[in-house]
Amino acid sequence: MADEEIRQKYMELQIANEQLKQMQEQLQMLEAKRQEIADSIENVESIRNCKTGATLLTPIADGMFIKGELKDNEEVIVNAGANVCVTKTMEDAKKMLKEKEGELGTYIKEMETEFEAAVNEAKSLEQELGTMMKKTRKNV
Repeated sequence: MADEEIRQKYMELQIANEQLKQMQEQLQMLEAKRQEIADSIENVESIRNCKTGATLLTPIADGMFIKGELKDNEEVIVNAGANVCVTKTMEDAKKMLKEKEGELGTYIKEMETEFEAAVNEAKSLEQELGTMMKKTRKNV
């Protein structure tokens, strides 16, 4: 009976550790997305400071660019979803990005709280397993 309980607790610990690993990967992806949004905010600000007619490198694929000319530094075209694009002022685009950044930051904090709870649960399982194994050794 004790061996079966130990195996069960060990399996629970393995599952908990796998969930922690997955949560950590999700947090890393979310942090990368937050950095991408922060970079986009910086890009919007730098475009606003460029003069019209300036030569820009426009990405067409990963690591590939074409030269382009800045025609308008006051507005940007934003994908609104469902293949619909709308024109927004640079300030509105920046506000939109900051809202996304804030929402993402809130979600990251929630995930971090869940991660901490899962870490504590895994530690608890590990301690329970250790206690069970000590008791089994004493009985042998």
